[in-house]
Amino acid sequence: MVRKKTSLLLALLLISIFGLGSHFILRANPNLLKHKLLGQLGSGVGVFAVVEPNPLNTIAKQLKTKEKELEKKETMLQERENATSQRGIEIDKNILYVLMFLSTLLFILVVINFYLDWKRGKKEMKK
Repeated sequence: MVRKKTSLLLALLLISIFGLGSHFILRANPNLLKHKLLGQLGSGVGVFAVVEPNPLNTIAKQLKTKEKELEKKETMLQERENATSQRGIEIDKNILYVLMFLSTLLFILVVINFYLDWKRGKKEMKK
């Protein structure tokens, strides 16, 4: 008997809620529904709960701080790598200039050697 009365009351409550809800939904524009009805629904409910910090609920905060530290270290490493690569490029340019100079000098010496051999060969043919 109690179960029948409870189910009957529940059914009447659901029908009345559905009737009122459909009345507002069918006649109201979306902005009114969003701002007025849902705003009033949210304003009546306020929950404030504080959980004391413990190792389990501070893990996210610890992870964020670790991520920030890692990002700082990563940027520092990137700057250090850029500086090292710039120094390497400067050293490579200097080595390239020295090699070009030595190659040019060697080429000039080979040309002078061929010229002097040709000149000596010409003198020997005259004798």
